[in-house]
Amino acid sequence: MQILLWAVAAVLVMAVIAVVARTRAQRSLPAAPAEAAASSTGAAPPAAASDVFHELRDRLLRATPEELGIDLGAEEEAWGVVMEIGYPEGVATVVALHDGNASLYLSTGGGVIGGVSHDAVRAAAVRFVEAVERDLSRFRALEDAPLPPPGRVRFVALTRAGPLMAEAPESELQRRERGLGRLYRYGQDVLTELRLVLERAESEKRDGQTGRS
Repeated sequence: MQILLWAVAAVLVMAVIAVVARTRAQRSLPAAPAEAAASSTGAAPPAAASDVFHELRDRLLRATPEELGIDLGAEEEAWGVVMEIGYPEGVATVVALHDGNASLYLSTGGGVIGGVSHDAVRAAAVRFVEAVERDLSRFRALEDAPLPPPGRVRFVALTRAGPLMAEAPESELQRRERGLGRLYRYGQDVLTELRLVLERAESEKRDGQTGRS
């Protein structure tokens, strides 16, 4: 069943839910200095939150596996994948890395990081990257990196040779069983696991508040 992604995004922005790894090792995604602008007690101003999104996105697209402490096998090319889905409200960017790190960033601000600390998220992220590795022939060099418009999904394969891209309408990907449609489903699996992490975190938060009352 397809995730109502922007409904999840709205929860993230309105409730300011963040799932953060307890420690930031080299394996973590590059963090922007402005990331501290959004905290668990309140949301950053919209302009600042959007700036954080664009800075993180740009850093990731320019990064190398060595900078992130990712070790590739001799025959491996892909060290990560970015799936960006355009909505009227903004863009949701899903990131999965070779080491199992997974995150969700929203162009309007907010998101989920630290997925690598959860086994199910880590496994889904690794499967997504492995699927991209097998389908690199479908990608072409990324010459420009604007955000996708509403209704479009862009995949960016992060490889040794640099970022590669492929793109299609989301409605088309939802009907496909192979090719980019299969990659879309792997990306949705990562989103599902991140959503479950959020739901568990919210449930634990409510239970804690109930226990103190």
